[in-house]
Amino acid sequence: MKINRPKILIPAGVALVVVLAMAMLYALDLPPFKETREIKAGEVCGSLGDAARAETALKQILPKKSEYSSRDDTTASRVDEKDSSYGTYCFIYGDGKQIAVARAELVEYENTDQWVKEVVEQLVPASSLTPFDAGDRAVASSRIAAVYSPCLSRGASRYLSVHVHLKERGSASDSEIRSGLIELVENATAYAHSRARCDLPSKVNSTN
Repeated sequence: MKINRPKILIPAGVALVVVLAMAMLYALDLPPFKETREIKAGEVCGSLGDAARAETALKQILPKKSEYSSRDDTTASRVDEKDSSYGTYCFIYGDGKQIAVARAELVEYENTDQWVKEVVEQLVPASSLTPFDAGDRAVASSRIAAVYSPCLSRGASRYLSVHVHLKERGSASDSEIRSGLIELVENATAYAHSRARCDLPSKVNSTN
């Protein structure tokens, strides 16, 4: 009698490959074996404002990673009324990869359309943006939220331009991520408004 053994060996070979692949993923601490979690308040940039509020918003928009870190970079500090320079960056990392960037700076454009074009549309398509109520102009999508807010009543660079750009998103819906980005940029704007010594109302809703 003829025994057809190759039909048994092929599935066994496939199973061996799968086992070896899973063993490699486990050894390298990669999904599905790599433990993931959400960002914590202690891992949030100071320039994003109130840490508890920022933590809640970041949990809503960021992908889950095994570790997070963030770094503040101050490019200019407004030290007195004669100074018209203020600028900060916040870089957020997940598993060593940059996943979000927030930027705040004192600027002034001829009109808000120019601000949208030169600041926001450099990062995301214009067609993805929809307005929300904040500052003199505010737009958002599921990748960015940005606010152009009054700051100084006189001198140069009288407006705060603040945006949060999401480079890698979580699994929430587009509307949920957009909402979280808006919460985050409003929080960051309130912080920048205080640190830049603004003397005009920010026109931004915030607990700060």
